[in-house]
Amino acid sequence: MTGRRPSLYWRLCWKFVSPCFLLFVVVVSVATSRPPRYGDYVFPEWANALGWAVAASSMCLVPVYAAYKLCSLPGSLREKVAYAITPEKERELVDRGEVRQFTLRHWLLV
Repeated sequence: MTGRRPSLYWRLCWKFVSPCFLLFVVVVSVATSRPPRYGDYVFPEWANALGWAVAASSMCLVPVYAAYKLCSLPGSLREKVAYAITPEKERELVDRGEVRQFTLRHWLLV
């Protein structure tokens, strides 16, 4: 995006630290959730369900868009995934079958 390769710190964070941290936060939040209360008042079940629906509405758009993208792209499932994870300026690599994101070296290269 800036025309320069990001530093090692950012590449490690984007590939490993951030996804693991976000997964941890979501799992712990769901596992330790309790019905909200205000003093002695416990909110009704419908209010709790509404709160979870609002929270889930922002999280569910990512997998919904991923499913839409996979359904709308041409080719086999492997080609669809390749198009989805390859930058637009490198789409000719997908057409030639040279998708570097499918190699272990790409994911381990930091």
